[in-house]
Amino acid sequence: MSTYRPDAIWRFASTHPWLTCIGLYLVQVAFTLDARALWFSDEVRYAEVYSQLLNGHWWVLHLGDAFYPDKPPLYFWLLRLLQPLAGGVSERLFFLGSAVSGLMVLAASMFLARTMFRDPRVTAATGLTLVTSIFFATVAHYSRMDLPFAALIALSQWAFYRMLTSDGQSRGPALAAFGLAAAATLVKGPLGLGLPLAAMLAFAAWSGRLRRLLSADMAWGLGLYLLAMAVWLGGAWHVEGRPFVDNILGTQVIGRAVSSWHHREPWYYYLYVLPLAWLPWSLLPLALRPGRLFDAAFRTELWRNRRNAGPEAYVWCMLLGGLTLLSAISGKIPGYLIPLLPPLALLNGLALARLTTRRAPRVWLLVGSFLLSFGLAALFVEFAPIPQVCLRGLGLTLLLAGGTGWALIRLRHANPRTALGVMAVGVSLWVVVLAGVTAPSLDPLMSTRDVGLRMRHYIEQGHAPVVHDVFSGVFNYYAGHTPVETKRYEDLEAFLTAHPKAVVTMRAKHWRRWENPPANLRIVDQRRIIESDYVVAVSEEE
Repeated sequence: MSTYRPDAIWRFASTHPWLTCIGLYLVQVAFTLDARALWFSDEVRYAEVYSQLLNGHWWVLHLGDAFYPDKPPLYFWLLRLLQPLAGGVSERLFFLGSAVSGLMVLAASMFLARTMFRDPRVTAATGLTLVTSIFFATVAHYSRMDLPFAALIALSQWAFYRMLTSDGQSRGPALAAFGLAAAATLVKGPLGLGLPLAAMLAFAAWSGRLRRLLSADMAWGLGLYLLAMAVWLGGAWHVEGRPFVDNILGTQVIGRAVSSWHHREPWYYYLYVLPLAWLPWSLLPLALRPGRLFDAAFRTELWRNRRNAGPEAYVWCMLLGGLTLLSAISGKIPGYLIPLLPPLALLNGLALARLTTRRAPRVWLLVGSFLLSFGLAALFVEFAPIPQVCLRGLGLTLLLAGGTGWALIRLRHANPRTALGVMAVGVSLWVVVLAGVTAPSLDPLMSTRDVGLRMRHYIEQGHAPVVHDVFSGVFNYYAGHTPVETKRYEDLEAFLTAHPKAVVTMRAKHWRRWENPPANLRIVDQRRIIESDYVVAVSEEE
């Protein structure tokens, strides 16, 4: 009678990396498309932007009644292609978009591993790194465009590498590199070109290939990129006029880069955020040989061989060049690190594929201890006082995440990669619990759905909607209408005078500061969303 062997998962993955990694990823996302509501603030705003796209705003996106210059339209066009598969416009559509976007990053990362290193073990370890990354699992269940942005950037960086290392004709790779960068730019902005250029310039400088940047092929590629941008901006000028283009080039590009009006952080912000975001894999260098960089002989050898730099050096340029560029930009949030996921996964995959019997026990002891601690922490979170929320699935988190960590510790002396296969299965099952059970229990605190549906109820009874001094567009999708937005109490009072039958939504603190609210205005709902309390009030005709 055959018995189960823990190394069977890794042996299958190293033989069939694409089938294994994509299969595990589909397990993580397939059962969670209808699990929860859209959350404050990006998810509900993007849902409203998509609703306006269906109303005819295809080329220049709109949020409510105003144009929305923060994002280009390409990701929303992808959602439109997916809409028939989702059966209409609902949460399922937006989370299907997230799932497909995550698959794009996984496929792009494994494609780079396969074509640059030509070792199925590296391909498998790269893919398994991503499907066991908590950061990747989280963003793959969050509706935003950073994942396709990251996938297109990674493919553009790969094409630049092919251009720099080709012995003959490089026009094809150059056109592909700039074309993919243009597509990335039309997903989220100019970093779609900036990050590939940062990697390419760093590698060209390190390996002595700067002259390749002056080739006619580079000019052809840059011309293709500029043509794509001219077509989009020209169309935007035609649709919305000069104010939109001025906002794009001034506020969105220069303003965010030099002096962001929100999320301003010091240059070293990512130096401590990246290790936290990349857990548990940020523990891997501690178990290997981090001290080599302080070895003079190693640094000397590295410098002497720089002219022969190959794909591994280029992946380091992808990571360090991107990290440098992101650190130089004024606005910073953890989500901006998502384009660094492919190079992080590639470097992690290389390290795991080369993992020796001597160093493997330390790796799996550290990673396993983290997962075990993570599972045990779920018990304490269960008793934390969170308003409006009854967290679910924490017992399963202890069982799956903590149990996986314990298994890694027990398997640390087995084949160096046996624990990786076991970890991939255990973490994938835990992600299903996280996204399908725990995250939905946070809806009352994280989503604007309940407030929006309460507004919709009164709107359908004939009340005119107005929101006062709140983040633009966060209630529109669930309310099913575009409320009037006011910033001053005088404007709000003028609206209520003109509309005796109205429904008003505002922060509770603004309600308390309102000196002269109409006597016939009464609160019908009050609840907390993230860090603020909101009230819904209605006025009736006398």
